[in-house]
Amino acid sequence: MIGILDYGAGNIRSLRNALLKIKQKNFIVKVKKDLDKCSKLIIPGVGSYFRAITKLKKKKLIHSIKEFAKKKPVLGICLGMQILSKFGFEEKKTNGLNLIDGKVISLYPHPSERFSHVGWNEIQFKTNSKIFKNIKKSSEFYFLHSFHFVAKSKKNVSSYAIFKKKIVSSVEKGYIYGVQFHPEKSHETGLKLLDNFCKIKC
Repeated sequence: MIGILDYGAGNIRSLRNALLKIKQKNFIVKVKKDLDKCSKLIIPGVGSYFRAITKLKKKKLIHSIKEFAKKKPVLGICLGMQILSKFGFEEKKTNGLNLIDGKVISLYPHPSERFSHVGWNEIQFKTNSKIFKNIKKSSEFYFLHSFHFVAKSKKNVSSYAIFKKKIVSSVEKGYIYGVQFHPEKSHETGLKLLDNFCKIKC
């Protein structure tokens, strides 16, 4: 059973609908005991890094998620990917889940140059990544973000996109995966990526 983490920072409905389209049973994870029912966990997210971590702390889910990730696959989507990092700088420096070493910083160097990455963008991915299995090279996915993940090690980067500069569009380490784009909004290609994740075996 696929668990979708509900911590008040994610678009749950569209993700649930996407999983149902690929015939993957799923349920909402709200408290740590719900994690016991999951074979895999998806962490969605929209909003700020600081607020997301604050909400997870209030729900006392930080330790439980980290323990879950030692044994079973995890997929972070958008903000859910970003909080997999060691720390982020949105609003203020905040410790993340530290599941994949790296930091999350603004796409823009100065406040006066603020912009967001919104819309469809082509990505280039590693062909040996399990979540990109049988997905065509140079496929497009839907993005919506103004901060991005800077991985400490290139070996944890599974794809890149070009938006004003080269940015990380997905990361992975063992059975922990993160995608900056929204697969649930990326039509058939996004559904294929979700299906690939759901079929990963530890």
